[in-house]
Amino acid sequence: MSSIASITFFRNLGMLPSLVRLGTFDFVLVKPVPSLFWVSFRFVNLDEIGTLIGSFAMLGYAVSRMRPLPNAVQVVEYFVLCFSGLTMYYSFYLLTMTFSFWLVRVDNLSALIDTVLYMARFPTDIFRGILQRILTFVIPLAFIATIPSKAMLGRMAWWLLPVGVGLAAFLLACAVAFWRFATRHYTSASS
Repeated sequence: MSSIASITFFRNLGMLPSLVRLGTFDFVLVKPVPSLFWVSFRFVNLDEIGTLIGSFAMLGYAVSRMRPLPNAVQVVEYFVLCFSGLTMYYSFYLLTMTFSFWLVRVDNLSALIDTVLYMARFPTDIFRGILQRILTFVIPLAFIATIPSKAMLGRMAWWLLPVGVGLAAFLLACAVAFWRFATRHYTSASS
């Protein structure tokens, strides 16, 4: 998932603070393309394609060694939850980077979100009680790695699929609304 983020939006959103600080975000607003799309997906980082291919190869190898093999429902659940997790990752990153409209000198906002998302590399089962619930529903890092893996293994509670999709849609809607609020109240660095 981090490979897909690196290929698409991670580097692009990381450039937002400098666009705002230098005043070049003004040019983004007058382009004939939605500003959020342009800021999120302007460049494609092809350097990460090898990592992505390696990740899919490892996934394919691991699935081929599973006994019993996952059924079609488990595979579909896995990819739906991976997409939901990627949407949550994008939403959190967008929410964080949008603060650069007010906190102009914050080039390390991307490091902050990267540090928080680093916890997603660990299964949430190692945490107990309230912390596990927080990492599943408040800061839903579990949907980035743990829950899709559980779906592939057939160990996921059925209700986590609609919760994951709904949470991803909710977070994306919040992030887009916050982006629109920020761009509506944006004042140029040159004014």
